[in-house]
Amino acid sequence: MNEPTVHLNSAFEVPPRTMRAPAGRRECAALVFELIGGYVEDDADRVAQIARRVDRSGRVGEVLAEATRFAAYLTAEARAAGVRLRAGQIRRGVLSRLAATVPPHHELAVSTALDALFAGRFPAAAAAFGDGPAGDLIALHALTAFTAMLGVRVSEPGEFTSANLAALASVLHPRA
Repeated sequence: MNEPTVHLNSAFEVPPRTMRAPAGRRECAALVFELIGGYVEDDADRVAQIARRVDRSGRVGEVLAEATRFAAYLTAEARAAGVRLRAGQIRRGVLSRLAATVPPHHELAVSTALDALFAGRFPAAAAAFGDGPAGDLIALHALTAFTAMLGVRVSEPGEFTSANLAALASVLHPRA
């Protein structure tokens, strides 16, 4: 028996296994989609509000794990579609989205981490973000800004939008 799949226009879908995930994981995924949507719209106030919710939840690491899953999915979709981005394009795209949303020292941390990642120095990249929930929150900002940039780049116009991401978030974690 085929299970229903939730579609985000023609380009993205939420597989049934995600819909069956525990409520906490769906809530974390919903926060990721809301945060990405804020970056898609370049809405610094919205990004700050969602980031505060993530931080107050005490589940920054779990939200980062969900962001990593979606970024990996989207990256695979981009590769399958033949989209190739150079390190400089990624760096500019991420840092331009972060400029209005994080303090300069966090931008510097992300810039340092990206340079290390592009050079294959993964421990140095992790160290640039810092330890604990504060470092995870900086990494979450970087990853969701990247995902917003990539999603807009690989999608048809009007597909990877804040409204579509918010709708997807509401399906994953309906609010009472």
